[in-house]
Amino acid sequence: MKKLIIFIVLLIISFFNIENCLAIEEPETSSSISSQEPVEESKEVSSSSEISSSVKLSNDANLKSLKINNGVLSPNFSPNTTNYSLTVNENISSVTFSASCNNCKSISGLGSFKVYNGTNNHTIKVVSEDGLNTKTYNIYITKKESNNEIDNSVSADLKSLKVRGYKISPEFSKLINEYTVTINKGEKSIYIDYEAVENEAIVTIKGNKNLKIGVNKITIIVTNGKKEQVYYLTVNKEKAKTKSKIDKNTKTNSKKKDYILISIICGSALLIILIAWYFIFMHKKVSLKRKVKKLKKKINEK
Repeated sequence: MKKLIIFIVLLIISFFNIENCLAIEEPETSSSISSQEPVEESKEVSSSSEISSSVKLSNDANLKSLKINNGVLSPNFSPNTTNYSLTVNENISSVTFSASCNNCKSISGLGSFKVYNGTNNHTIKVVSEDGLNTKTYNIYITKKESNNEIDNSVSADLKSLKVRGYKISPEFSKLINEYTVTINKGEKSIYIDYEAVENEAIVTIKGNKNLKIGVNKITIIVTNGKKEQVYYLTVNKEKAKTKSKIDKNTKTNSKKKDYILISIICGSALLIILIAWYFIFMHKKVSLKRKVKKLKKKINEK
């Protein structure tokens, strides 16, 4: 009988131990499942951020190259140079332009275009990939006239070209058609001094008035009979950054001087008050001593 009771007790204890083990194992499986879900979500977020960062458009509106089928550009092509001159012979009826860019949305003005006697102005416009920036390249094409109509003894060149009060770059030469100059912010217009090779030549200057801050383009056209020569002057008008800094420094210096002057006045006034107070105090002290002496004398006399 005792053995049967012991067996039943052991059976009940083993049953409870099995239930406790099952109860402990179940939460562990559920927690492991829930901890995997956030990891998958973070992977999706990182992948979407990589996609958005790769879709950044370029703001570059420069040409990488510019080529023509007839003649040579002057000066040689550079992405930062926007004005060029080109001379073609009298038998050339058209000029073909081809160009490329690093990252741009569109290039207009390419292909074949007719040229006429005299000066022809052709423009090539570049739009950046993000559509926010544009850049225009100007090509001034001069077509020569037939030898029968040209008087080779006549010249349409300039002998000298200067900007009054400033120095142009590079130095003037008949072979160079494009120059630059930097002027101060206060200049609204500039004076151009020139001398033509032929006295009969007519010189026309366009764009030298109402100059704005930044880049300004001035055209100098020399005509003499049927001949024509064009010079280009780029004017860079400076911003007054240095002046504003100087003004701020002068204002701060003047304020410092005012503070120093006020402190000196206040200090001297306080010193005068202290000295006056000291003398008044000492005078009262001396008068009290005298009164005490007089009283002592009277008492002694009595």
